[in-house]
Amino acid sequence: MVKELKNIDEVETGTVIVDVWAPWCGPCIAMAPIFETLSDSFDAIDFMKCNIDDIPGFGAAYNIKTIPTFIIFKDGVVVEKIIGGVTKSLLEKKLQNV
Repeated sequence: MVKELKNIDEVETGTVIVDVWAPWCGPCIAMAPIFETLSDSFDAIDFMKCNIDDIPGFGAAYNIKTIPTFIIFKDGVVVEKIIGGVTKSLLEKKLQNV
């Protein structure tokens, strides 16, 4: 299940992947069903979406210049950043390695 990120503090505990997106971004919309499907396969990882326009400072805090961007956090530390629309298999591989 994918949850909406409402506060930056939500990435501080455990393993979390955040899909940084915007409703006006075509590639972001295309990645949404892939992200949703993967969330059903990884019970130990929290899947969250962050509309870049809704959390001021999030993009700057994590140096996001392109969306979609997927950020994998482990106890609040960025361990992987995947930029742009990617294949399901690539995202799955990255998640298996955390």
